Amino acid sequence: MIKNIVFDMGNVLVDYIADGVCRHFIEDQETRKKVSTSIFVSPEWILLDLGVMPEDMALKKMQARLDTEEERSLAALCFNRWHEFNMYKKEGMEDVVTASICAPMHLYAF
Repeated sequence: MIKNIVFDMGNVLVDYIADGVCRHFIEDQETRKKVSTSIFVSPEWILLDLGVMPEDMALKKMQARLDTEEERSLAALCFNRWHEFNMYKKEGMEDVVTASICAPMHLYAF
């Protein structure tokens, strides 16, 4: 008998586009790539995902890799609003989660 179900959020329960927020706020491609890489392709992003680093500390380290005040400001904007632009409802997953919740088991999402 299955007692637990563990779901990964990104690209399993929801579609995830890492630089969606940067695409929304940053027109210049070079700046967008620098900011996106500094945030989403960083050791801090992984540590945040694991829950072992505070957000304020992570953002400071991410910003420290950037060259200009504009880039650091855009990094803060993207970091603080990523959840609004990087995740989208995935077709069919709502039914899977609803069925799992109704079943006699524990449901975990990471």
